[in-house]
Amino acid sequence: MKVSMSNHTGISCRFMSPTDSKGTRIKVFKSGDVHTFNIEHWDYELGTAENYEQAAKNFATNMGWGGTMVGAFVETGAVFIFTHFKDMLNATK
Repeated sequence: MKVSMSNHTGISCRFMSPTDSKGTRIKVFKSGDVHTFNIEHWDYELGTAENYEQAAKNFATNMGWGGTMVGAFVETGAVFIFTHFKDMLNATK
């Protein structure tokens, strides 16, 4: 098994429960930078994984990032990283 670490950014997605005035949402942000974020509304026509995937794609597009990402569920939602080094280089611009 090959494992390598990099200092390039990832995308974190955090589930936000509905409130009295707002529906279910996903907060999407650069891993390690909670000041750069989007709020995506939950689409009840999609499944859980698809909601997180769409939120991460929208965030990456808004940041001008491109490439192939892979995601995983974590306790607070989901995280996504780029799968190719050249994609990650584009993500840090």
